[in-house]
Amino acid sequence: MHPSHAIYVSTQNLVSYLAENLSLLHELEEYHNIAGQAEDEYMPGYPPMSPLTTSYFTHWAFFDLRFGKDRETIGTSLLDIGSEIGIHKGYIELIRLLQKSRIGLYSHQGLEGKSVLLYEIFTKRQYRCHVGSGYTGRKNEIWFVRVTPPPFGLDDTNIVIMTPYIMIETLKEDWEDYFNSLPRIGIDPPFFVIICRSSPSEASSHLIIP
Repeated sequence: MHPSHAIYVSTQNLVSYLAENLSLLHELEEYHNIAGQAEDEYMPGYPPMSPLTTSYFTHWAFFDLRFGKDRETIGTSLLDIGSEIGIHKGYIELIRLLQKSRIGLYSHQGLEGKSVLLYEIFTKRQYRCHVGSGYTGRKNEIWFVRVTPPPFGLDDTNIVIMTPYIMIETLKEDWEDYFNSLPRIGIDPPFFVIICRSSPSEASSHLIIP
């Protein structure tokens, strides 16, 4: 693995272990029910059996799925209690970076060595990325992915930490027109119901973004 990707995988494994144990607590019953029902419905894996890859689902379950009156996530909960339960400060910083990450739509700008250059259509920012799944794609593809910054400033390479979904039958200009038609409130892009595929060799499928 790329060193930065390995660091994030280690962090995800820690969060998964803690989430599995914390979700048994009465206080997290709502989270347990929502995540469990979603897992039963979507059966994350890979198309054509499921529209959701495991990497997409796990990051959604830990860092996007909100529950309780304060709309917490597993990530924000661990940030609140991390020092009290003995999580190393380095892992706390990595959880913070994962919690800040989000799904975005990117235009593939080509390769720079082994890195992929991705231009986020909504924010109009470009990122130099290592793709953890190993798929480097083709220029002008539209990717639906989660990108995280390099941990601890190790280098200037961002990490695509989920299997890329490749948008089909749409162009960068189509998405730019769509985003430009929306009110610009904050920086969070809207949610979508889209048609995608996880790689050019796999059949397309409907993906509902929770």
